[in-house]
Amino acid sequence: MFISQILNFLLNILIIVGVLSVLVFIHELGHFLVAKLFKMYVIEFAIGMGPLIYTKKIGETYYSVRLLPLGGFVRILGESYDDSLETAMRASDVDFVDNGKSGEKGKHVIIEPKLDPENDKRSFVNKASWKRFLLMVAGVSMNMILAASIFHVILVRNDYSWTLVGDVDRPLPFGEISKVKESELVYSLPEDENFSSGARDADWPEIGVIMSVEGESVYFTSEFREHLKSYAGKSATFSVCDYNIESSIVGECNEYETYVNDDSHVGIFLYPNYFYNVSYNGAEKVFAGWVHIVNQLDFTFQSLPKYVSQLWDNGEYKSVMAGTVSSPVGMYFLIDGLKEFGFSPIFELVAQMSMFLAIINILPIPALDGGRIILLIPEMIFKKRLDPHIENLLIQYSFYFLLLLMILVV
Repeated sequence: MFISQILNFLLNILIIVGVLSVLVFIHELGHFLVAKLFKMYVIEFAIGMGPLIYTKKIGETYYSVRLLPLGGFVRILGESYDDSLETAMRASDVDFVDNGKSGEKGKHVIIEPKLDPENDKRSFVNKASWKRFLLMVAGVSMNMILAASIFHVILVRNDYSWTLVGDVDRPLPFGEISKVKESELVYSLPEDENFSSGARDADWPEIGVIMSVEGESVYFTSEFREHLKSYAGKSATFSVCDYNIESSIVGECNEYETYVNDDSHVGIFLYPNYFYNVSYNGAEKVFAGWVHIVNQLDFTFQSLPKYVSQLWDNGEYKSVMAGTVSSPVGMYFLIDGLKEFGFSPIFELVAQMSMFLAIINILPIPALDGGRIILLIPEMIFKKRLDPHIENLLIQYSFYFLLLLMILVV
């Protein structure tokens, strides 16, 4: 038992490392390919951060794997103005790894080029502003391409349909949405008999099916909640039937005069009995991956106010964040659950994370691609570079802010 738990733990960690490595590799590959296209001097292409595990020089570029699978980078001549910051972020100045010569340990295996970043024509700072702009957007573009490609494959396998988790408040930009009833409107009473419950006071069955409210039939949990809001602080007549969970048989039905409290509750546990399905048709199928990304983002922004409201109401920010993929702990438990259903859900997770990694990276924070783009825009308009020291300070302190934010989430 203990050995199986250890193996399960190691498998989860291996999957997480693999997922993060794929996302980082694709993102940095975008920067790398554009840098090479515009003949910039690429010093290093690394997956991971911290001390070197392995590095090999091909042409002028070192290709490296580093200890911590928490990121990666493409280091280009002239991209950083502050060597101390770059050292802190990438730990590339003092590395002890096998240098490939008789098993000896070597120091400074990544040899810095003897080039002047300010004067060399292949330096990042000496390339046209529009080339640097394309370099910055290349990473997020690659993440979006990966997400769209995976979504497209999954949609083809699912006959161009997708199940949405949560309520849809308005039509999505693409596709046809249908609300599918999955089961009867099943509820259960709280086990604690001292728990305030209008349903228990009215003598509802311990487990049952809700059929109607004040003679009006209800089919979905969302409809039932809307009815409760209409009768908040008042009594209403509920038609409720006995229900056998094991056999799914609906038994005898009765009507119960029940008080609905001011918070629109009758004191029951209600299980969601429906889901939304979105189907793509016609030309949408050709670009299914991309239109699905648009739908996913729209659906996320629909759900975000509710999510923030829940955080505001319960105040448990850290515990809620820890239960999502936004934290390493949340990602571990998510992977642990998803892998029981095979690799398809994990591929879907990779697509979701790649999409949101692109969104996060485009945020106007100087340490991220979006912030670097914002800093570049004035130069493109006014043909004058921002003071390198000011730019570096903005990048440095925003990087520390991101580190602090990561610590708080963990």
